[in-house]
Parts: sequence; C-alpha cells; structure tokens
Amino acid sequence: MSILSDPQHASCAASVTFRQSSAASLLLVQPTASFDVVNAGPGGTVRDIGPLRRDDIWVNGGFFVMRRELFRHIQPGEELVREPLQQLIQKQALLAFKSAKGISAGV
Repeated sequence: MSILSDPQHASCAASVTFRQSSAASLLLVQPTASFDVVNAGPGGTVRDIGPLRRDDIWVNGGFFVMRRELFRHIQPGEELVREPLQQLIQKQALLAFKSAKGISAGV
C-alpha cells in the first residue's frame, strides 16, 4: 500500500495545502530515531546530552504538494529537494506543515 492510498495518512495529506504565494508545500515530521544528541563546546567539553525528540528538529516527511509549473523548472540531473526547492526557499514560495503523526511508508 502506498502512502497516498493509505487512509491512515489522509489527515496528514489533507493538512498539506497551498497558499496564494506558495509554489509547493511539504510535510515535516519529527525523527523517530532513539539516539541522543550531544552538544559539545570548544575543546570537546560536553555541554548537554539528551534525546533527539527533546529538540525542535523536523525532517522532510517525503510528502509534497506542488503546482504543475514547478516541474518546468527541474533540470535533468537535479534532485527535487536540492536545486528546485532551494530556489523556492529563496523566493519564499515553499511552505512546510508540521505533523505530530508522521508518515511511514507501507509495503
């Protein structure tokens, strides 16, 4: 089953929408990894250590909504998240939506 056809993800997909000024939107999720983040200062002195979930870290959830025009700007060999989305960031035309539910790809 794909992410797009999985009813469990319907509410996540519905929350990713457009605004007038946006050319694309993407879903952000918090990482589910269970490792700790270490904050070390100069010389290696540890300042803090704690779970990754404690920080306000969000990653690309892999779900996008894009206007058709965006595909005209993707050149051969470019990765969507690199060049085209970076251009949208510079134009302030990329929106992100945070989802506490996250998305997991089914098989």
